[in-house]
Amino acid sequence: MSQNETEHRCSNGDEQCPVWQELITLRARVKKLENDVHRDELTGLHNRRHFNYAVNQELERTRRTGHPTSLILLDIDHFKRVNDDYGHPIGDLAIQHVANAIMHDLRRLDIACRYGGEEYAIILPSTPMNTAIAVAGRLRQQIVGVPIILPQGRQLSLSASLGVSTANFQDKEVTARALVMQADKALYKAKNKGRNCVVAHVPFPQTSLDTSLDTAD
Repeated sequence: MSQNETEHRCSNGDEQCPVWQELITLRARVKKLENDVHRDELTGLHNRRHFNYAVNQELERTRRTGHPTSLILLDIDHFKRVNDDYGHPIGDLAIQHVANAIMHDLRRLDIACRYGGEEYAIILPSTPMNTAIAVAGRLRQQIVGVPIILPQGRQLSLSASLGVSTANFQDKEVTARALVMQADKALYKAKNKGRNCVVAHVPFPQTSLDTSLDTAD
């Protein structure tokens, strides 16, 4: 132990030292602030800031290891109608409901983010496209299959459209922006096909893999 450390120890012991207790409190506050910076307040999911960091980290891992990284973009169908018909508090409840459904179905290493508004981004490390499509399909079914229970016992059923993209080890130059654009293009196609389905973006010459037949419930 150094002389400085000896001089700063309280005679009553660290646990009773007011300076030590203040240091512990400050450390806890800093940790909470760091967490708040990367968390969405409404859902508890990671936020857009954390997504931008995490997707770049996972793409770098793909380049180093050759393990694919997949991305799912999920959008609640007709969300404006929910707000218009039921009000914004129920809209917030719908956003939380879908966030809970996402967290229920993911692995610990998966990274779920609120991407903005009623849209979510889910990073699936070390996950090939066929597995990512299966995950997206389960998420869609979970959202459709579990309605929100409203006051007076009413129920609100939701559905979602999902777009999937994957970066493989061959894609040495793939960027986070490109991966997001590919998933967004697939999501856009899912919406155009009538919503409540999963569409995956695949490399040329096939530009998308349509799994909309999965909508049969």
